[in-house]
Amino acid sequence: MEKCDKFDEDPEFQKTLMEDSKKIMEEVLRRVDDSAKKYGTAYTLADISTEFDEELLDIVGWPLLLMVRLRQIMQKRLPEINNQYLEKFLKYHDNEYLLYLRDQINLELQERISSE
Repeated sequence: MEKCDKFDEDPEFQKTLMEDSKKIMEEVLRRVDDSAKKYGTAYTLADISTEFDEELLDIVGWPLLLMVRLRQIMQKRLPEINNQYLEKFLKYHDNEYLLYLRDQINLELQERISSE
C-alpha cells in the first residue's frame, strides 16, 4: 500500500499540486486576517442579509465565469471574442512556459504538415 504521508516520495505533479494548494490557503488565510483587522465586528453589524446574498452569488458566479471561459477556449471562440485575452495570457506567463508552448506548437505543426 502506498504511503500518502511521505511528501518526498510523491510524483512531481503531486508535489506541485500540494505546494500550490498550500500557497492558495496561505493567501486565503491572509485575506481573512486582513478582513478581520479592517472590519472587526462591523461586518456582523452591517446588512448581513445583503452581504450574505452577494457572497452566495459570488460562490456561484466565479465558477460559472471560469466554466464559460474554459468552454470558450475549448471551442476556440475566446481569441475571436477579444484578442486582448491572448495578449494578457502571453504577458502573464514567464519565458520558460512560453518556450515550452512554442516547442509543443512547433511539434504539433510538424506532425500536421507531415501528415498532409
